[in-house]
Amino acid sequence: MSACIFFASDAPLPEVFPPPEYEYLAINVDDGTIDDGGADDNFALRTYPDSFLYTDKAFAVCLDWAYYTEGRARQLIDYIGSALESAPCVELWHIWQGGFYSFDERPVVHRAAVQFDEFVVDDLRELGETDLWNNKETNRLSFYCLTVTR
Repeated sequence: MSACIFFASDAPLPEVFPPPEYEYLAINVDDGTIDDGGADDNFALRTYPDSFLYTDKAFAVCLDWAYYTEGRARQLIDYIGSALESAPCVELWHIWQGGFYSFDERPVVHRAAVQFDEFVVDDLRELGETDLWNNKETNRLSFYCLTVTR
């Protein structure tokens, strides 16, 4: 069980993998840091088969990155722009994968929408920084869905 950001659409979303020369990842367990070399193209978008649990969109890819950078966000915005050539919208989800059935209640889904020409890198940063465990009174999760439209 862990946090996940995924993109969903009614049109196919191609997978993206970092160039082989950037497949660098160092995890320091002692101080809790992750170093991925700082390369802006060091992220992946992999097919996400469990998206049906969260959305009715037929296609989804899961974002795999060590952390947000503006360069990565700009590349993801370009990716979403390309996806919008084939579909009217792309949903960006930040969820907790699996096991939410064991908590007090089903998660609250917070939704927002933005047109692509107003979509900026800060929207991706904010989505990634949302606190999924923001309800301290109950053991209830929050999921976030940002719909980007043409």
